[in-house]
Amino acid sequence: MASALFWIVLFSPTVLSFVVKVYPRKGFFRVGDQERVVCTVKDCAQTPDITWGALEDKPIAASIETLGSESVITYKNVKRNDENRLVCKAKCGAEPWKQGEITVKVYEFPEAPVITGHERLVLGEPATLTCNVNGVYPGQETEMEWLTDGETASDPVEGTGNTLVSSFPLTPTHADEGRNITCRAWHRMWGFREKSVIQTSVTLSVLYGPGEVQVSGAAEVQVGDTLSLRCSAEGRPRPQLRWRIQRPSGRQWAELEGGQELVVATATHAHAGQYQCVASNTLGESHASLSVSVQGPPRNTSLTLSPPHPIREGESVTLSCRTLSVPVGTVRLLHGEKELRSAEGSEVDITLDDIKLDQAGRYHCEASNQYGTHTNSTQLTVTAHPLQLELLPVGVVTTEIGSALSLVCEASGCPHPQLSWATPSSGVEGATRDIADSPRSELSLRLDSIAQEGNYTCLARCGSVTTSRHTQVALFSFPTAPLVERSGSLLEGEESTFRCVLRDAYPREAFHFRWLLGDLELTTQTPAETTPAFESSVSVTMEQSLQGRPLTCEAELLMGGVPDVRRRSSIAIIIDVHHPPRNTSLTLSPPHPIREGESVTLSCRTLSVPVGTVRLLHGEKELRSAEGSEVDITLDDIKLDQAGHYHCEASNQYGTHTNSTQLTITAPPRNTTVEVFPSQRVMEGENVTICCRSVSFPPPLVTLTKLGNATEFSSHNGTFVLTNLTPSDAGDYQVNVTNDLGFHTQVFTLSVMERSSVPSDGWEALLIPAVVIGSTLASAALLLDFVLRSRKKGSYKLAKCNSSSA
Repeated sequence: MASALFWIVLFSPTVLSFVVKVYPRKGFFRVGDQERVVCTVKDCAQTPDITWGALEDKPIAASIETLGSESVITYKNVKRNDENRLVCKAKCGAEPWKQGEITVKVYEFPEAPVITGHERLVLGEPATLTCNVNGVYPGQETEMEWLTDGETASDPVEGTGNTLVSSFPLTPTHADEGRNITCRAWHRMWGFREKSVIQTSVTLSVLYGPGEVQVSGAAEVQVGDTLSLRCSAEGRPRPQLRWRIQRPSGRQWAELEGGQELVVATATHAHAGQYQCVASNTLGESHASLSVSVQGPPRNTSLTLSPPHPIREGESVTLSCRTLSVPVGTVRLLHGEKELRSAEGSEVDITLDDIKLDQAGRYHCEASNQYGTHTNSTQLTVTAHPLQLELLPVGVVTTEIGSALSLVCEASGCPHPQLSWATPSSGVEGATRDIADSPRSELSLRLDSIAQEGNYTCLARCGSVTTSRHTQVALFSFPTAPLVERSGSLLEGEESTFRCVLRDAYPREAFHFRWLLGDLELTTQTPAETTPAFESSVSVTMEQSLQGRPLTCEAELLMGGVPDVRRRSSIAIIIDVHHPPRNTSLTLSPPHPIREGESVTLSCRTLSVPVGTVRLLHGEKELRSAEGSEVDITLDDIKLDQAGHYHCEASNQYGTHTNSTQLTITAPPRNTTVEVFPSQRVMEGENVTICCRSVSFPPPLVTLTKLGNATEFSSHNGTFVLTNLTPSDAGDYQVNVTNDLGFHTQVFTLSVMERSSVPSDGWEALLIPAVVIGSTLASAALLLDFVLRSRKKGSYKLAKCNSSSA
């Protein structure tokens, strides 16, 4: 009884306390996984109250489900933000709240690291393997390491962020082929690694170019056998194999079909050559070669002639025997059954010099080796020489007397002909020259005589064959231009004969003359047989229309073969029709009148054939003369006394012709003088004559003015008569001499002494009749003298007056 009570007391609910448990004990969750946190209340006789709370300042981003004494937080997709410190509180009846805690840690790790840089590892080339771990959280809790074949190959690398990178340097060798290398990464949170370790392993493959290429097979095969060649090569990636051949006859490689093995079922000579196996992959190529010879009997045997037949007798010919033979054997050259030459090898030659007709026939080239014999033949034809002869120049050769001529005779069809010459007569000689090493002969002639005209013959002989060729030589002489001689008069209106003479010309019958007056043909003539010289004449009446026209005598040689430049020769003379001087002229430049002090040029011209003498005269005085048709003279600073008539006189053997012109010189009045007769002091009632003298042209007008009363009188002869003077007539008088070029003045004083008689009515009343009478009686002679002087000198000079003219 007591023991039962003990157990009742011990296990009574009122005695036992409830317990709150949270698991897992450590919350180490991977991002993306689904995780649960479970809170369990034990030893509670009733349904407890369960609540969840976060000790960190962020909500619980998960679903909470409570059922009975268990509450579950479910993270369907764990996120980095789900890290927290969770507390689960529970109350059982009247007991105080109890709680349990859990710290949730979140990590992020990829499924596996990524290794790069191993895809193309080339033998001997440094490379770097790289391991990348992306999306690591938290990074500082991560480490990495490299392992080769299960053993650590590098120190651990700690993470510093969300991406972890580690490099592994490597220079590949053949030993690295098939080697495993591993990149491992892990989280070290709370020291757990079971769930947080990831790794990736790769097997290394080392690439290298083709190498150790080897070709195997028979280097010698017989015609008809099978040719088999094999090729092997190392390399990664595995090399591709191909074949090519270089034949003995060429330098180019020809591609062949085949892989590791090349098989030719039936070998022929065409399969001989250098075989090459080429191994290639992405890293390059390499090759190996084998020379293969295909052996058999000789083939392609040939026999050639140089030069090709037919061959002329006496010439040389070379016979060449060629063959293709593997292995080489013996080559023989035969004429019929007679062996001419033999040699070990693939060729033999022989040269037959100065060949004869009996050496014609069939020649054989025979090639043989251990496998058989091959023969080829050709026919050698030997012909006699057909003698041919050529003489240059051919036909008729027309050449000039005194020139040199070379005749060249050339034989063909005969290697050594005999050449000789035959001339028109025995007196004709020439220099013969046989050209060395040539079937030619040259005859050089100096054709100085008409006896050398005729046929020249070249004779050729070659054994019994003789032939000849002829060339005819025709000579001409046309050494100089014709000469023209004149007879008769050249005077206008008379007849003149012109004679054209051609000297040292040959042959007479081939020449003719033609006369041309300008472009008009006058006559055509052939030299007469009776005259020793070649000549022709024509008569022409001298007319002025023929003056200066050309009269041409043309001699023409009408003979075949004469060069065009030597066929014609001509001479032209200009017809000069003679006549006495005509159209004689005398001109002034500038034209008159000429002002005193200027310059003037007098030009005398005439037409005169033949030219004679031209004279320039002033009056009877010769100023200048010249032989020809013109003469000029320039008078500088001309004076009044150089005025007058000038004459141009032209003369030749046929007569004289003259022309004249008047030279007028102008000048303003100058050197004016005034004379008073009988005196400038007179008695009252007397008369005075005032005479004015001046040098000028044209004639001046003279005015007399008494100063003070403006009374003015004019006179053309410069003479004034004052009659019955009174004292009132006394005073100063001015004389003004004027023409178109200027004027000149003089002043004089007249004194009148008074008488005791009755004074006159005034000098003006007596002056008018006195001027008229004085002009009529006293100045008539002065006017005549003025006219004579002005005609003679071209000037006007007032005449000197005296007391008798008053």
